Amino acid sequence: MGQTDQEYLLARAEQERELASRSADELVRAIHLKLAHEYAMRAHGNDLLSRRDDDVLGGTASRLTML
Repeated sequence: MGQTDQEYLLARAEQERELASRSADELVRAIHLKLAHEYAMRAHGNDLLSRRDDDVLGGTASRLTML
């Protein structure tokens, strides 16, 4: 990932945190905080979407298929 990509993702994370801090609705605030976290993780090379389903879901995908 290039430096400009990382800068963009970190800026988006900060924008989402700012929107969360201004939100009066708890659900909307939680969504903005989740987005901020995802942008920050991607900025640092932790792309959650590239992981296996059971890693992202804490192993639940594998357990569900066994039921």
